[in-house]
Amino acid sequence: MTIKLVGSIPAETAAAEKAIHQQFAHLRVKGEWFKKSKDILALLPKPPPPPRKPRLKAVDPLQQVTFDAWCEASGLHYTELAAKFGLSVSQVYRIRANGTKRPETAKRIEQITSGKVRATVLLGMEDA
Repeated sequence: MTIKLVGSIPAETAAAEKAIHQQFAHLRVKGEWFKKSKDILALLPKPPPPPRKPRLKAVDPLQQVTFDAWCEASGLHYTELAAKFGLSVSQVYRIRANGTKRPETAKRIEQITSGKVRATVLLGMEDA
């Protein structure tokens, strides 16, 4: 017989573990191993749901936003933002806080955000 670990049942005390062993004695294979059953599976902790893929929050297509607001609305993690914009994570942090002085970076961000974040705003030449 092949034994496969399906899960483990946490027991707070030795007495609680003993009670579980007694309750399922008829299903014991050997030592700590038991046959798979609906009753045992019902005691296993439920796994957390898989993480949801972030979705960009709806924004008025004509509305201009700051880079920080665009990043926040995207729901993307800093590492994902850095990959999307071809920047380092520290550059993303700095640009979110202070904009950029590099015109090529500002233009790339404007293109990737479909014009929502204007290069002139990132360069500090105008307000959003």
